Amino acid sequence: MLILNNGQSDLNSVSILFQLFEGWPKKPELLDCFECSPDNITFESEVMGKFEGKVQNDTLVGEFVEIGYSLNLSRSTSFWQRSISTQDK
Repeated sequence: MLILNNGQSDLNSVSILFQLFEGWPKKPELLDCFECSPDNITFESEVMGKFEGKVQNDTLVGEFVEIGYSLNLSRSTSFWQRSISTQDK
């Protein structure tokens, strides 16, 4: 999951790039973030449903509400960022 400023200047200026990697990588989704502050992050995935969470100590903590799937993701370099920096060497 990657939280992005999408360049819009209105209330929808933050998007979520979400990709599920269970077994085999799924197609990424670019989603509007309904609430995006460190204390409240809310978005909805077509695949996983509604997510509600927050950032604590550089870790995204939350749950996909309908399916009861909890997340605890520490901030790190994404797979794609690691792949690009590896190619530069």
